[in-house]
Formats: sequence, structure tokens, C-alpha cells
Amino acid sequence: MSTKTIIKVCGLTQADETLACVELGVQWLGFNCFQGSKRYLSPEAIATIVGKLPPAVQTVGVFVNASAKEIEETLQQT
Repeated sequence: MSTKTIIKVCGLTQADETLACVELGVQWLGFNCFQGSKRYLSPEAIATIVGKLPPAVQTVGVFVNASAKEIEETLQQT
């Protein structure tokens, strides 16, 4: 049985570091959507970075005690 290791890096804040992760083979990238975090990114900033990524890269948002509505609104903006 063959298994493939999947790598996710979270807490990214800059487009250049995000693209470097992709070049190194990272398949999943995480962005912090919790305003209390020093790594917080606005939905607009996330959208800018995600717009530079290849389609095969998966992205995730990190939320803390957010309502479903808040999460949905963030996803619509990104």
C-alpha cells in the first residue's frame, strides 16, 4: 500500500513566502483569520495571495470561535 505525505504550512502572511512553500512542494497553505493573532490577514490580503497560487494548491483558514456566518463571509471575500 502506497501512501502520499501531504504537507500543510500555516500562519503565512506574505506572498513571497507562500510561493516559496509551493515551490518546495507544500500542497496545503493556511491563513490566519483570527483578528487577535499577530499572523492575522484580512480577507482582502488573503485573496491577493491566493490569486497568485497555482490551482492545485489547497488553502485553509484558521478561525477561533467564529460563527458560521463570519466564516462564510470571509470565504466569499477570498
